[in-house]
Amino acid sequence: MRKTDYLQFLLCCLLVASPALSAFAGDAEESQGDPDLSVEDIITARINRPAAVKSEAPASVSSAKSVAPSKPAKTRQTSTIPETKEFLSALEQKQAEVNEANMEIARLKDVIKRMVQANRNEQANMHYNMGCVYKAGRLYNKAESELLSALKLNPDDPAVHYNLGVLYDDDLNDKGKARKHYNEFLKLAPDDPDAAKVQEWLLVIPGK
Repeated sequence: MRKTDYLQFLLCCLLVASPALSAFAGDAEESQGDPDLSVEDIITARINRPAAVKSEAPASVSSAKSVAPSKPAKTRQTSTIPETKEFLSALEQKQAEVNEANMEIARLKDVIKRMVQANRNEQANMHYNMGCVYKAGRLYNKAESELLSALKLNPDDPAVHYNLGVLYDDDLNDKGKARKHYNEFLKLAPDDPDAAKVQEWLLVIPGK
């Protein structure tokens, strides 16, 4: 077997064990033209051969793992000073309107109260006059009922107490009730022109 044939056989065996030595097979084929080359010469020539330069990766590959742009942060817009002043001004105006409405409500309540009181006084006067009419007509029980109705509507009316005192004293013969209403009359109207006369009547009524 020639030297080059032996060398090729040896390299084929090595290729089975290590594919990395496949490059030496081409060197062995190139050495067929020079039968005096040794295995050491082929290996040395392979080592000294300049390595092939790998092509650079496409720009698209190198930039495939570029950093994704960050998401914008959610911001909250704050009120400016002019907007705050406008809000406070509007709030003050609303408060003024509420205060004015409350004052109007209070005024209306007072008007209604006076109307109700005026109506009560009118009703009391009606019962008082009817009591005087019934007393003049000698309808004493009806006179008592009307005068008590007038007293219920206006408990502080001295004239009603006066007429009830006279009714119980002279007509219904109830001296205890007569004394009670005479005393109420003097308490409510001590300076009334009839006050002295009522005091004389109390002196002749038995009891206290």
